[in-house]
Parts: sequence; C-alpha cells; structure tokens
Amino acid sequence: MPGPNTDRKPLVLVTGATGNIGGSLCDALERDYRVVGLDKNEEEGERDVVTFDITDEFSARDAIGRIAEDHGREVAAVVRRVAFFDFSGQPNALYEKVNEQGTRHLLKALGQMKVERFVYASTMLVHEPTEPGGRINEETPFDPRWEYPESKKKVEDTIRAEAARRW
Repeated sequence: MPGPNTDRKPLVLVTGATGNIGGSLCDALERDYRVVGLDKNEEEGERDVVTFDITDEFSARDAIGRIAEDHGREVAAVVRRVAFFDFSGQPNALYEKVNEQGTRHLLKALGQMKVERFVYASTMLVHEPTEPGGRINEETPFDPRWEYPESKKKVEDTIRAEAARRW
C-alpha cells in the first residue's frame, strides 16, 4: 500500500467501492487519482479497499484514521455511494441507520482529513415530479413521496448543514 509521499496523484475515497456502480466509478477514476474504496465487503483483486461498517461511528472513524495513516490527510474528493434501498416502499429502520446515521458517521470521521470536495450520489426521486419529458435540475423543488427518497432528502439536508458548519 503506498504511503502519503509515494504517489502524488490526488486521493479520492469512494464508499460502496465493491458494488457494481462503485467499482465502475473506481475503475474510471484510477487513471488520474489514487482511489481508496470504503465498503463493508473486502475487494478481491488489486483495488485498495478499507472495510468498515458505516452504521458504526467507531468503525467509520477507525477506517478514515487508517486511510490517513496510509495515504495522508489531503483528500481531493469523497464520493458517498452507500445507501439502503428496499423495493417494498415501506418504512424500514435501515433507511435511517444506513443512509442518515451512516452519513453522519462518515462526515464526523472525515473531520480527521482535509477534504476538498464531498460528492453525494443521491436520486432524482427527491424532486417534485415533472410532466413526462420535463427536466429535473438543482432548482426543481423537493417533494420526496416515499421512504427511500425521503431518507435521501434527509441525507442531503444533513450534508448541507455539515458543509455550512465545516467548510
């Protein structure tokens, strides 16, 4: 594992790095960045993945601390990809535990680092629906209508509050 001074490419952390989308994102970034994945699962292969439990504050703090020791404290970007999703549409405690509390744990743990950018991969479902073919963008009003997008909206609110407080 490279130390902080052996590879000058900017460091990017990607949560959910062993999933399909997270893994593809890591692959796309690795040419230009030092990519370190964070996931509950270990990666088989060459990718550097630090295992942790996002629902556990101490696990998140420990994982970020290990990354700081191995790669330094300067982070070009953190991409938050982990999320709980349930096709039933019914309330589930994991929305709060994984999506909301997990993000809080990660943000708190990142206090150990100097983070330039935090990217939250959310969902268009947090926005008010439009007519078919209509565009949804950053200015579209919010109107999450079921459990999953409601949890994603709460996470977006948490990130905005943390960013205003920290960055």
